[in-house]
Amino acid sequence: MEVFTFTFFVIIGLLSSFVGCLIIGLILGHYFSKVGIYRSRTDKIIGGVCGGIAQAFTRKLKLEDSDTLSLILRIAFVVLVFGFGVSFLLYVFLWLFMKKETLMNTEEY
Repeated sequence: MEVFTFTFFVIIGLLSSFVGCLIIGLILGHYFSKVGIYRSRTDKIIGGVCGGIAQAFTRKLKLEDSDTLSLILRIAFVVLVFGFGVSFLLYVFLWLFMKKETLMNTEEY
C-alpha cells in the first residue's frame, strides 16, 4: 500500500470519528437537557459528565449511592479510550454541550 493511500485513509477515519462524536455529543447534550441530566457540580474529576449521568440514573432508579455508578462510568470511558479512542472525543463534546447543574436543577433547592 502506498504511503499516500494509507495517509488518506487515516485522515478520513479520524475526520469521520471526529464528526461522529460531534454529532453524538450534540444529540446527547440536547437530549440530556430535555430529560434533566446535567453536568455535576459536586461529583466531578474533570468536567462532571460521568458524575451528572450517575446522579441522574441514581435518582431515576432510586439507588442509594451515585459514587459507585460514577466510578463505573469513569472506568468505562477510560477503557473505551484505550480500546477505541473515540470516548475521549465523546467526553469532550458532552462536556461542551451538556448544561451545567445549577441550584434550580438539584433537589437541594
